[in-house]
Parts: sequence; structure tokens; C-alpha cells
Amino acid sequence: MKRAKYVNQYNLAFILAVIALLFAANYLFTNASQQQHYYQQQNLSQSILANLTIELEYGLSFGNKVDLKNSLESLRNNQGLAVITVFDNQANVMAQMDNRDLLSIPEDVELINFTQPIDQSPSSSLSDSLLLNEEILQSVKLERRLGEVTLGMTPLTYSPSIEQLQTYRTLLNVIIVALMIMLWAGAGASFCND
Repeated sequence: MKRAKYVNQYNLAFILAVIALLFAANYLFTNASQQQHYYQQQNLSQSILANLTIELEYGLSFGNKVDLKNSLESLRNNQGLAVITVFDNQANVMAQMDNRDLLSIPEDVELINFTQPIDQSPSSSLSDSLLLNEEILQSVKLERRLGEVTLGMTPLTYSPSIEQLQTYRTLLNVIIVALMIMLWAGAGASFCND
């Protein structure tokens, strides 16, 4: 009778250990996945901004909403970008492109937002004509704030890679359970033999 009580306690403790291990593994996997997705979205936003900055600077300099809107259209089918909004220096919306319908993202879902100011940098013809070197140009600070651009990036739950991540999570859980069953069977057999 005493031996059966120990076996039952051992089984209960082992089941609780497996559940705790599964919770911990899933928590760590989820945090790592979200952090990796954030960094990927940050790199994507930097790449998008690097390619658009000149066009946005031109459109904001002249207040040309049509040019701004046309420059955003190239991002229409980008699955990593949910919304991009261009503001002038008085926070008025100059242009916006919204992919949320295409990506099936509801309007109330929080996006990963990145904002970058758009500054009019000194033109090379000005610096050449004044024969100023870079240090003087930077110290004079000839930049003028034209506005800013905000990118609302796709959250992980609406990312195309979410299915693959869920497959990895399921595989991780199956491996943990299989290893724990093997450990339980081996430990249980040695415990019963004692």
C-alpha cells in the first residue's frame, strides 16, 4: 500500500513537471519569436525608409500630395507593412497607404509602429558653392524639418510566417512530451524495481 502511494505521488509530480516544462518552453519560444519578429520588422522598416526618403523629402518640400501618394503605391502588396502615413511638419496627413484589408488585419489591432522624421538636408550644390566641408555643414545644421513618416508594421499574429512558427511550436511540444515519457518510463521502471 505504501509503495502504491509513492508511485502515485511520483506520477503526479512527474505530470506536474511535464506541464511546467511545457509552459516554460512555450513562454520562451513565444518571447523569442516575438523579439525576432520585432527585429525583422525594424530592419524592413529601415530598408523601406532608406528607399523612400528622397521621394518623401521631395514631395514634402513642395507639398505635392499626388507625388507622395504615388511613391507609397509601390508598397501596396508588401505583407510586412500594414500602414504607412506621411505627415507634414504641422502633423497634417499628406499621404497614407493602408494594407490592412489586404492582410486581413482588423483596424483595432495594435501594429508595430516606427516613426522617422523627414528632414531637408543641405543640397550638394549649396555646399559646393560655399566650399564648406562636412564638419562646418554639420555644425551649422542646415536641415529643415519637413515632416515625418510612420510605418505600422504587421504584428506577428498576422504575419505570413505564423503558420510555420506554430508548426515549430507543436514540434517542440511533441519532442518535450516524448522525451518526458521516455524519462518517465525509465525512471518509473527503476523506481518500481527498487
